[in-house]
Amino acid sequence: MGRSIFQLRQQLIAAMVLLVALAVRSEAEVRLTMSQPTYSVGEDVRFILRNDTKAMIHVMSWPGWNMWDSVGTRVAPCLFSQIVLDIHPGGAVSGGWDQLNCWDESQLQVPPGRYRVRYGYISECCPGESYSVETWFTIGVAPVEPASWGRIKSLFR
Repeated sequence: MGRSIFQLRQQLIAAMVLLVALAVRSEAEVRLTMSQPTYSVGEDVRFILRNDTKAMIHVMSWPGWNMWDSVGTRVAPCLFSQIVLDIHPGGAVSGGWDQLNCWDESQLQVPPGRYRVRYGYISECCPGESYSVETWFTIGVAPVEPASWGRIKSLFR
């Protein structure tokens, strides 16, 4: 009969692990980086999406990114179009945001806090799969430093 059911099962599991590993590797090589981790209030937020894979990726709309505040409320982009952005292996696309909340009627400056930018894309390496990459940054707030032991002791003297 050739192969047992046990052998076929092992080969199927090995093939599935390989597919997952390839998909994870593909996603890990698409990088979203900020020009800096913290921005002043009103300063342009700049970021770059890099395709370091061996396959072309497609961002399915322009500008391709979405911005959320720390509680998950979308704040940007203001305009978008169904133009597909093709990013070749080794290529990149840059983006920017003026810190205006265009999903609110006021379209005012967003308050200081943590924000998240995310790109969604598909890759020619893995037809039928969609991926996303995201990163966090801060507007107008200095990072909170942990208190030193000496500072804590001085509070109780």
